[in-house]
Amino acid sequence: MSRQLLPALLTDCVAVAPTNTQVTTEGANASPSDFDFASYLRTIDSAQRYVLTEIASRPASVMVRARKELQQGSNLGQNLAQNFGAFPHHENLMLTYRPTSTPYSSDVGSSQPDPLQLEYVALSLFVRPEYHGSSPHKLLIRSLSRLPPHDKLLVPPGGALYRVAKKTGVKIPEPLRYDAWAGVLTTSYLGELCSLSKLFGCIFSANTTPNVTPPLGPAIRELVGCENASQMFFTSAGQSLGKFLAKLHAPKTAQRLRRVIPNVSNRTPGRSERATRTIREAIDQMRDHLKAWRSFFATNTELNDICLFSHGNCDFESVFVEVPLEQGAAYGPPGLINWTDAGCYGKGIVDDLARLMADLEMYKSVFEHHIALKDAGINVDGLLDLDSIGLALSYLKRGLKAGYKTKSKLYSTFHLKPMAQRTPLERLNHKGLLENTSLMSLERSTYLAHGLRIINLAFEKTWPCIDPSCTVDGQHTSVKEDCKVVQLMVRRGLWFLRMARVDEATFCNGEHRQNIHQGVDWPGCGRPWLPEMFTEEARGPWYKFGMGRGH
Repeated sequence: MSRQLLPALLTDCVAVAPTNTQVTTEGANASPSDFDFASYLRTIDSAQRYVLTEIASRPASVMVRARKELQQGSNLGQNLAQNFGAFPHHENLMLTYRPTSTPYSSDVGSSQPDPLQLEYVALSLFVRPEYHGSSPHKLLIRSLSRLPPHDKLLVPPGGALYRVAKKTGVKIPEPLRYDAWAGVLTTSYLGELCSLSKLFGCIFSANTTPNVTPPLGPAIRELVGCENASQMFFTSAGQSLGKFLAKLHAPKTAQRLRRVIPNVSNRTPGRSERATRTIREAIDQMRDHLKAWRSFFATNTELNDICLFSHGNCDFESVFVEVPLEQGAAYGPPGLINWTDAGCYGKGIVDDLARLMADLEMYKSVFEHHIALKDAGINVDGLLDLDSIGLALSYLKRGLKAGYKTKSKLYSTFHLKPMAQRTPLERLNHKGLLENTSLMSLERSTYLAHGLRIINLAFEKTWPCIDPSCTVDGQHTSVKEDCKVVQLMVRRGLWFLRMARVDEATFCNGEHRQNIHQGVDWPGCGRPWLPEMFTEEARGPWYKFGMGRGH
């Protein structure tokens, strides 16, 4: 959540102290991978026994699945799992451990909230609200909550964004318990899902990926190998995710959060200054990696943005999809986790789409570099069918673009119109402050964030590369700067920065933006995908009426 919106909700955050302080004290001083989840679960839920499976491991946190040991043939075993223990009605749990040095304090202003504490509050916005239903009383409450004036708290903060997730079908974990002393967040389990990062890592590897279970690896390869199944799967996942992000970034969403959370001002001073400072810090961190481009970062970069609600960590590590393990099996919508940086502090499309499309651009760079080698007659048998990989990436992009542009209100001048230019009816229907910004300003800022994200990812992660020119003594070079794939990624990130690091008047020039959309001087083959989110040609007849609709 927002650094401004969250403190108003943290007083309601469920932070409980465990009975066994020895376990949590040892866990707080240990690295994430050394945390004893089994001992922790025995402490908080002695009525159940759990089987643990690691889901994801990051430098600062680790996530596991906890499955209850049930007596499948016994009604008593099923009854115990459903009705007894600390987490009734949940056979599976998802636990995230993140070391914390600052214990929880009831005084919200005394310390910076813990990331897991922020995630707990963010997830609570998507839970089923108490008033949900169709009774006359509940319908009256929902109707009154939509009428001006909006200065009365008619809707509980918990569940304020429930309809956003329900309409798009995207799965959001249900927060069950936040333990500040142990640094553990417990949520519901989303099911047998696979992150997009793990999925594409498996696709690009000709051998079995170590962190992919045996049933999942062959299923992924079979899915990508069938063009019809691949098209339906990746297009559907992209559309669901695009529609969800579009509704999340809607100006009305930020207004609704301000309306339901008391003591929150509509003013967000210093938002652009904060975002600009973040951009400059990222540029300073890259100077060591990009010594040959030092002069390129000499000029200042100003970032324009609008105060929109955003996920904050929307990338291939946070998006999970359900891979059908059998041919013809049904699959559900994607899931979205890792909400530790969610908020209304001026990101929205500038952050979420820039990050998500950057991950897509990275795998696209790997594909296009190796397809160029293949066209040149160089053997690239170390990767799977490149044509199938390219189609999977294209279908995911196509679905994401279609879903976002269909539901997004950011393409409508109506929603970005300054208050002074609105009719009295518009002012009544859209009460509250909307920033005076333009879609072009958002586009320019998104390119800046996108370019920086691409360059950071190029050096932070290991990318598939079997280019013979990158081989040293029979092995791939260990120097990142010498890898041809990494060089291509960096050049593409710099292309976005070069196109966006101009004054706003130059950027808004029709010829300059046309060069961006056409990918003039784009490194390598193909053209960039992110500018397609800002093209005007396919918005459809609804655009001129301010409906924000498109393909």
